Order: sequence, then C-alpha cells, then structure tokens
Amino acid sequence: MEMSNHENITSHNIEEAEALIERLRNYDDGAFPFADAKRALELKTEITPLLLRELKKAALDLKGALDRNEWFLTMFSIYTLSYYREVSALEPLLTICKQPIEYTDSLLGDCITEGLDRILASTYNGDFESFKSIIINDELDEFVRSAVFRTFIILYHWKAISREELTDYVNQILDNTSEDEEVMIVELEDACYILKDEQLLAKLTQIKDPIEVDIGFFKRKQFRAKFSVESQQRIDYLEKTPHSKHLSDPIVEMSSWHGFKEEKPKDIGNFKRKLMPKNKEPDFDFDFAPTPPLERAIPKLGRNDPCYCLSGKKYKKCCLQAQTEKQSATLKEDALQQQYVKEVERHISRGYDAYPDFRLVCEHLLKAWELLKVKIDPLIPSLEYIRRVYRFEVDLNEFLHKLEFAFLQAAMINRSDAEKGLIFFREVLIYGVDNFGGSARYFKSKMAIVAHFAGEEQEAESIAQSIINEWPHHMEGYTVMAELTKLRSGSPSEALTWYEKALEHAESEAHKDEIADLIETLKKEMLQLEERTI
Repeated sequence: MEMSNHENITSHNIEEAEALIERLRNYDDGAFPFADAKRALELKTEITPLLLRELKKAALDLKGALDRNEWFLTMFSIYTLSYYREVSALEPLLTICKQPIEYTDSLLGDCITEGLDRILASTYNGDFESFKSIIINDELDEFVRSAVFRTFIILYHWKAISREELTDYVNQILDNTSEDEEVMIVELEDACYILKDEQLLAKLTQIKDPIEVDIGFFKRKQFRAKFSVESQQRIDYLEKTPHSKHLSDPIVEMSSWHGFKEEKPKDIGNFKRKLMPKNKEPDFDFDFAPTPPLERAIPKLGRNDPCYCLSGKKYKKCCLQAQTEKQSATLKEDALQQQYVKEVERHISRGYDAYPDFRLVCEHLLKAWELLKVKIDPLIPSLEYIRRVYRFEVDLNEFLHKLEFAFLQAAMINRSDAEKGLIFFREVLIYGVDNFGGSARYFKSKMAIVAHFAGEEQEAESIAQSIINEWPHHMEGYTVMAELTKLRSGSPSEALTWYEKALEHAESEAHKDEIADLIETLKKEMLQLEERTI
C-alpha cells in the first residue's frame, strides 16, 4: 500500500526533528543556533516527544548529560516544553531539582533564581506532594528549594491556584521550616504579604523574624507596622517584574543569556569541505586539485607590495598605517567597554550586598546610575538597549526598581538621601519612564513621598495632584495625597477623605479590599485619638 502525501510529510518531519535533536545535542559554540532552534519550534508535534525523551534521559543521569556536554539540548528541552505548557515534563524537572547542587548549578546556573519557578509553574500538574518533598528536604540546595516553593506564588499570581490553596501550602511549609533556612524564610515572608495574611506572618515570626535575615530584597523595617501598604508593595513588584510573567519564546529567553555571540564565526574547515564534490573522499595525491582559497575583501599584502587601493604607492607608505590605527582603536574601544561594564556591575553588586542598609544601597547604585546615564542613547533612552549593547549580566530594569525602592527607604531616614532621590526621580521621568520598564504613575507616586522627605512639600503635593489630573479614575493619586496628609499632620482624620475617594476609584476588588482595610485602620486610629483627648 502506498503512503499518502500526509504520511510522507509526517515521516519527513519526524526525520528532520531527529536530525535537529542531534545538531542541538552536539552544539558547542559561542553563538546561539537560531535557525535550528526556530525550525524545532515549528515542528511542535514531532519535536515534543523527542524533547521529553531527552529531558527524561538527562534527569536519570544528569552527571552523564553534563559530562557529554549536552547542557544546551537539556536546557532547550526545559524551556521549550515549559513554553508548550507540557505537564509531562514536570516529573523529570523535579527529578533534576533533587540532584546534588554541583549538578543542578552546572546545568541551571542563574536559571535557578531567575526562571525555575516560572518553568515549574508552566508544567504544574496539580500534585503538590511532589513539590513538598523537595521544599522540606534540607539536604538539597536552599536556592533550588526556595525556587520550587516560589512556584506556588507564581501560580497564585497567574490565578492557576486559589488563595485558599496557597494559604494551605504556606501553612504546611511553615510547619516544616527551621530558623536556619534564611532563603526559605524570605520567600515565606513574601507569600504572607502577598496573601495579606497577618496570621501567617505571625506564625512565621515565631520561627524567625524575617527582618533579622540579612539576605534578599524585601527588608522594609519602616513599613512592617503598615501591613496593607507592605502587602501592596509586594504585589506591585510581582506584577511589574518580568520574572513573574509567563515564559516567552524559548529562543528569546535563551539567546539573551550572557556569553552568546550575535553571529556564528565562520568555520574555514567546513567551508572547504562544502567545496568538495559530493560523494568524493579527499584525495591527497600530488595531482589533487587544491581547494580554492577563501576570497578576501582586502588581499593579503607584504609591506613593500603595491597598495590594493591602486594609488601606486607601496602598501607600507599608503593604507597600512590607517588600517593599523583602526585596529588599535577598535581594540582600545573594546577594552574600555569591558572596563565600563565591570565598573557598573561592581557598583550594582555592592549595592545589592548592602541591603538592608539603604543609605549604602543608594550610594553604590547611584554611582552605577551616573555611569549608565552617560551611555543612554538620547534616541533610544532604554536600559534594555544598554544591556544589549554592553552585555551586562545584571537585569538593569530590576536595578532601576531597586534603586527607586532604596531611595524611598533612605529618604525616610536621611534628608540628604531624599534630596538625591528626588533628583534621580526627576531624571527618570525626563528620560521617559516607560523606556525603563516602569510606569509614570508608579514612579510619580513614589517621587511625591520622596519629595516630602526632601522638604519639598509644594512639589510633593503638586506631583500627587498631577497623578489625579492625569489618571482621575485610578486610585494612586488619592492614596498618595492621603499619605502626604498623614505625614504632614500626623492625624488620620484629614487622610480619611482621600482614602475614601481612592476607594471610589479602585480598579479591582483587590484594591477595594486594601483601601477598605486602610479606612478601617484609620477609623480605629481616630477612635484611639479621641479616647486620649477625653
């Protein structure tokens, strides 16, 4: 019986998919294999079972896969299957998470903290127990365990699990967490605030006060008394950070990794082999016709040969010096660029290490910001543009938000830091905050508070009013005005009217609940004040 045309196409696609797998398996170059990766994504039906096969094989023998240098195929399988929301990939993924740290770190690297939670969330099959066995196993790497736990924060953010389910998960993990597990405590604290559950946070602080943990980004001692404000800060950050969004195209995700070159270097050996006649082995007899040489844009010349520009002069007296100077200038520029990148990353790294000392954070991150400002193209005012051009390892959008938050904290402690912060906020708005992965409404709301602590009351109120004028149907302008009123007067009564207006303009039920809680808190404060005056 003859095969149908459809069967012929399917058979050909399967063969092509197998060939693609082998090429990706043997990939070991400095450039991303765009063509093969793109074609693999086009053959979703045929490539999915093959990627699952390779992922399962790597999970069963991760050391062997690494020894065979199959890291790229394994990571491409992980990202692609997660992109396809392939739940069959979850079991081998969790098996990899259970491996010793030297193997998981060699394979996953920064993906552990930057993407593992989203990868697991994309393949989640509803089986919490398989996750729990990793989270509570203190013999495994603490960062892998915290990333596995954070999967449920991501699932909750994506509305894939309910508030009740996440609360139950957090309760179970709290029952199995010790005070030494600092990374896990930071993630648990985050979950408590995102859930807006004060009882869970109280349970966590019986294990260890998260403020004592000298690690992570969320060390907000000044806000601990304002639970609802702190909760919204965490939720806002979760909504804005790219690390909590669905996985994009695997090619986009992977090709941005530090270390991949823009273009593949030409392989002269392969070039020569392509010039040989098909089905003919190389003949090394003396009468064998030599392989045609590679053509050069500029012929190779001796110093005393006639110059290629046909000027009639010798090469050394004509274009040689100009070419040498150009090459020297290029090398010098590359060296300066590398030095610049190292200097920016050094300041950013020192700033991150300084948490929760926000004054030191500001000092170091501000130095990085001053360097970055010099390099911002006036036509493309984007930190992402700088990252692509200068090959930074850090996430520069995240850096900007950390600097913004650090200034907000430092401003409440020291007026000079508030003044510096106000200059920083003005600059960001001038450059165009949307080009930095933020929103003008968000940055202006923070800027108004910083302006207050800088002693610029008129500017603070003007900013808050501008938010109301530009976005009259959003709550931020009214809440900022309420906060400024409280900061100025110290009394909740004047702020209450603004919070009630914010409630009228809340965008969602979640916001309404938050503002309603604030209003109840203010009413209690007002009653306490009245009782004291009687």
